Amino acid sequence: MGMTEDVSKRIDEHNAGYVKSTMFHRPFELFFVQITDNRLSAHDLEKHLKVRWNKESLIGLYAGMAKLVDAQS
Repeated sequence: MGMTEDVSKRIDEHNAGYVKSTMFHRPFELFFVQITDNRLSAHDLEKHLKVRWNKESLIGLYAGMAKLVDAQS
């Protein structure tokens, strides 16, 4: 989770290993983007999503989406 003005560039940086904090957890797959009006709103949203129970909910949502995609294949 994080803020950026260029989502494609940011995910590419993570997957290329340029981000020290995530280099050993690659590859990454983008599954959620939220556009906000300003950086303060983006920061508040990121803070909210990084709370443990919200993060676990997002992980569960992703797992459910992956199952739906597999079932449709």
